Amino acid sequence: MSCLVNPLTGKESEYELKEAEVKKKVMVTGGGPVGMEAAIIAARRGHDVTLYDKSGKLGGQWLLAAIPPGKELLNTFTVWQKGELDRSGVKVVLNTEVTREFVEQVNPDEIILASGATPIIPGIPGADKSHVYTANSCC
Repeated sequence: MSCLVNPLTGKESEYELKEAEVKKKVMVTGGGPVGMEAAIIAARRGHDVTLYDKSGKLGGQWLLAAIPPGKELLNTFTVWQKGELDRSGVKVVLNTEVTREFVEQVNPDEIILASGATPIIPGIPGADKSHVYTANSCC
């Protein structure tokens, strides 16, 4: 058994969320569902967590998944995660690209890389034409 959004589903007895023995300054790069969840869990363990995203909003490609008719309820997940970020004390910094220089400036103890995925373009004849767009290139 598994769940698209909850990695503990079916494994609840195998994992225990424990307070970290050593508190660290954690940088999470990427504000999609995975980055938000990683930030929430790290903060709940007692770490000082800052989540960075290069866009102006949280949700990543999950936001695209909620656009088609009948899929609007998917937005409730990211709304819940945003609330959990706030309740967990995670600092969120948007419109910020994380570069090597930026990492050196922030100097975190740990980095969680959750920068998303690249869409797969199927080998359909004509897919490379200028009038063809992917969901994330048109919105």
